[in-house]
Amino acid sequence: MHNIYSITFSPTGQSRKISYQIAEVLSGDKQCSEIKEIDLCDTAVETVTLSADCIAVVSVPCYGGRVPQTAVERMKKIRAHDVPAIICVSYGNRAFEDSLLELADVCDGCGFRVIGAAAVVAEHNIMHVYGAGRPDEADRAEIRAFSERIRTKVYSGDFNSPELPGNHPYKEYHVLKAPVLFEKSRCAGCGLCAAECPVNAISADDFQTDMEICVNCMRCISICKNGCRHLPDEFVYGLIEKMKPVCENRKAAEFFI
Repeated sequence: MHNIYSITFSPTGQSRKISYQIAEVLSGDKQCSEIKEIDLCDTAVETVTLSADCIAVVSVPCYGGRVPQTAVERMKKIRAHDVPAIICVSYGNRAFEDSLLELADVCDGCGFRVIGAAAVVAEHNIMHVYGAGRPDEADRAEIRAFSERIRTKVYSGDFNSPELPGNHPYKEYHVLKAPVLFEKSRCAGCGLCAAECPVNAISADDFQTDMEICVNCMRCISICKNGCRHLPDEFVYGLIEKMKPVCENRKAAEFFI
């Protein structure tokens, strides 16, 4: 009956995992087809139109309380005609602020009808001590329960949109410019970092990062098999100490139906 789409901007894979968990519950009925994926990290993402018999799960990370602007721009290539959407933001145990509301607005502009939303803690992509190991078993149980409630909502014909937290106008968009270091002596020259960079910020010739283009998504660091890309230790340790008052205590996932 329904085609399930997982639409994600997920440089380090966390948002994609959450999206798939939700999508798998939605696709559990024998009337549902396989999950189809639209990867917003793909620099060549094509324009696509989703038909009315689709359900979409849209999942992105929260960058400084906002939706990554790369994801916002690439979402504009998706056309939906009143397609139900479940949206999700993952954040590193600080706060998701205006990101969930912004993602709902972006989806609305594409023609989706947001029927459910989630803000889920995931391991911080820079300060890994915050949100370490999350989503954990307790989080996954909550995500599954939320997904089952959404599935019931869909099959009951209820497509009402929930009230979401956040502010208009959104908080100012600010991308942390952490210096990405490259150790050439450890590089095998595979070119994976350049090929997989969501914004083409890494040269395919010498693998140096153009920090004017880089959005600090940390994909290049997470996928490098030789560990030749990293952030300065003093930068990371300083940031951990600075953010400790707002990141130390465990935050709960939040769900809206």
